[in-house]
Amino acid sequence: MARTAQIAQEISVLMPAIARRLLLSLFQAIDIPQTQLFTIMTLYEREPVRLSQLGRELHISAPTTTGIVDRLEKGGYARRLPDLKDRRAVLVALTPRGKAIAKTFRETIQHRWEEILEKLPPQDGAQYLRILRKIKGAIG
Repeated sequence: MARTAQIAQEISVLMPAIARRLLLSLFQAIDIPQTQLFTIMTLYEREPVRLSQLGRELHISAPTTTGIVDRLEKGGYARRLPDLKDRRAVLVALTPRGKAIAKTFRETIQHRWEEILEKLPPQDGAQYLRILRKIKGAIG
């Protein structure tokens, strides 16, 4: 097995394990289904977003997107708005309640990462950040 394949194999095991350990307790504490929370976080970064664009960004079908947004509206986390540039399109934006959930989630993740990074030498944290930025750039 080539070195790249070995590294990729180990990363493919480590990344999901790390994500599960980091995020599972956060999802449970917020008590919102993961798909809805991912949608809230996407809106928090880019709102307002056209309903069709939201589905593309989340890599989900139009009916699934509509269902998630319906549930977010029902929970008071998001609202639909008319698109003044295109009357056929619908925009989705967070309500103050949705923004509060997103802010809490982001702050909780940041606090958790601070706890983790404090256990590592400072140069390791800086190197990890540089590598993550490169990976993000490589995957688009």
